[in-house]
Amino acid sequence: VATSLIALLAREPGTNAGYGLSVFTTTRIFVVVLLFGAGTDFCLFFLARSREMLQTRPGSSRRHWQRVVASSWRSVHDALVASALTTVVGLALMWFSQFQKFQYSGPIIAISLLVTLCVCLSFTPALLCGIGPLAFWPFHRRSYGEVGMAAGATRAVPRTTRSERYWARLSGWVVDRPAFALGVTLLVLTLPAAYGLLRLGHVTYDLTEELSPSAASRRGAQLIARHFPTQDGSPLMILMVRDEPFSTEEQLREACDELSAALYVEGVDSVRSLTDPLGDYPPGKRMGLFDRDAWRRRLLNRIARERYVSTVNGLQERVARFDVVLADNPFSLDASATLRRIERVLEPQLENPDSAWYGAHLTTTGTTVGITDLRLITQADQRRIQVLVTIGVWLVLVLLLRQWILASYLIFTVLLSYFATMGLTYATFAYLYAPDYSGLDWKVPLFLFVILVAVGQDYNVYLVTRIFEEQRGLGNTGGMRRAAVGRALQMTGGIITSCGFVMAGTFVAMTSPAILLWLNQALPTDWVDPNTPVLRGMTELGFALALGVLLDTLVVRTILVPAFMVLWQAPSKRTSR
Repeated sequence: VATSLIALLAREPGTNAGYGLSVFTTTRIFVVVLLFGAGTDFCLFFLARSREMLQTRPGSSRRHWQRVVASSWRSVHDALVASALTTVVGLALMWFSQFQKFQYSGPIIAISLLVTLCVCLSFTPALLCGIGPLAFWPFHRRSYGEVGMAAGATRAVPRTTRSERYWARLSGWVVDRPAFALGVTLLVLTLPAAYGLLRLGHVTYDLTEELSPSAASRRGAQLIARHFPTQDGSPLMILMVRDEPFSTEEQLREACDELSAALYVEGVDSVRSLTDPLGDYPPGKRMGLFDRDAWRRRLLNRIARERYVSTVNGLQERVARFDVVLADNPFSLDASATLRRIERVLEPQLENPDSAWYGAHLTTTGTTVGITDLRLITQADQRRIQVLVTIGVWLVLVLLLRQWILASYLIFTVLLSYFATMGLTYATFAYLYAPDYSGLDWKVPLFLFVILVAVGQDYNVYLVTRIFEEQRGLGNTGGMRRAAVGRALQMTGGIITSCGFVMAGTFVAMTSPAILLWLNQALPTDWVDPNTPVLRGMTELGFALALGVLLDTLVVRTILVPAFMVLWQAPSKRTSR
C-alpha cells in the first residue's frame, strides 16, 4: 500500500508528470527498512498489551477475546499515535532542505509510516480477533500470576521467567538508586558524546571512497593515480566571458598570460591556457628558443587555440578557458580552500577597470566546484534540519505529554545518544579503515540525527505513557511514584527491548554486504563473491543507526528516563487526567 501510494505521488522519470516527489535509491532503502522496523514495533507493542490483558483477564469465549483486543487497542492507541507522530513530524521537516535527496526522502518515509500506523491500528486488531488466542501459541499462559505492587513497595513482585526476573531486578535497582543510576550513565555516555561532537564535521565527500577497495572503478582510479599525475584527470575549469571580443591577437594572448600567472596560488599545481597549453611554465619560468621540445611546444599553439579560445559564432575572441590542476585531491577540503583562493584572485580582475577582464562573466566547473557546492548546501541543510526537527519533535512531545520539562529531558537524552553514537561510529570505522580513513560519509550525520531524534522517541513515549497510566492507578506521591515507575519499566522492558532489537536488526541489514565480506574467510568460497561492491556510506549509516537504536533501547529508555521520572516531581494534574 505504501509503495503504491508513493508511486502515485512520485514524478515520472524524465517528465513533469505526477505530484513532484522524486524517489532516490537511498529513499527506497529507508522505506523498506523503516517500514519493516517501525511496523513490526507497532504490532509487537499492541500484541504485547493484548497478551498481558489476556493473562490478567483469562477467558475462553470469542466474545471475551474481542473485548480483550478492544481494551488493548484503547490502551495503546494513544502511545502508538504519539510515537508515530514524533517520527512522522521529524521526517516531514526534511522537506525544508535544499538538497533534493534530503528534501524528498523525509516526506516519502513519513507517508509510508503513516500508512503503516493505519494498518497497525485497523487491520492488525481485526486479524487478531479472527485468529484468537491461538496467535500466542505455544507461549500463551492462562494464569498470569501475581503482578501487582504492594502498597508502598519500591520494586515489582518477581515474576516467573528469567526475562521477567531480570526486569524486576533492574527496575528495582533504578527506582531504589535513581540518582546513582542517572549520574553514572550520564558520565559513561558523556565521553563518547564529547568525542562525537568534536568529530561531527569530519566527513568525507570523496565519491571514490564510497566504493569498496575491490570495486573495478576504484582500483582503476588508484592505478591511474599511481602512474600519472594525481589530479590531471579532474582539473578546475574556468571560463572567462567578455562582452566584447579582443581587438587583436596580441591583446588576447597577453590577457590570458597575465591571468594564468595570477592563478598560481597556493594549492595550484599548474595552469593550462592558450599561452601555456601543457602548464609547464609557471611565473618566472620562460621557454627559450633552444629549450628541449621548444619547437614542438610552439606547434601546439594551433591546437591550444581551438581548445582554450571559443570558435563558436558570436563568441570568437570573447571566451577563454583555463584548466587549473590542483595539488590536492579534488574531493578534499584543501581543494575547496584552493578554489576559494582562486575566486578571491579573480574577483579583482573582474572589478578593476584597468584589467583586460573587467566586466567579464566568470564560470567555474569541475569536480572540486561540484563537491564544494554540495558541501555548502548539505552543511546548511544539516544545521537547518537539526534545529527544525529538534523543535518539531519537542513541540509534539509537549502537546502529547503536557509536560515541557519532561519533553525537554527526552530531547536531551536522544541528543546525548546521537552524539555518543557519532563518537562510537567514528572511532569504530577509524580503527577498521586506518590509516586511510578520512571521515564518515557526508550523509551519515543528517540521516542519523533525524532518524534517531524521531524514531528514538518511540520507546521513550511507550515507557512514559505507561508510567502515567500506572501513576493514575497508584498515585504520584512518594513510594507510589517509585512503584509506578518500577512497574512500568518491568511490564514494558521485555517488549520494548524486543522492538529495539527488531529495529536495530533492520538497520544491520544495510551493512550485510560488508558483513559478508568480513566473514568471507570463514564461509565457503562460493557463498560470497569477493568482488561484491560495498557502499561504505551505507555500511556506516546502517551501523550507526543500529548502534543508536540499541543505545536508546538499552540505556536511555532503561536507565535515563525511569531514573529521571523517579526524581522528578510531575504536576499532579497530569496524572489525574
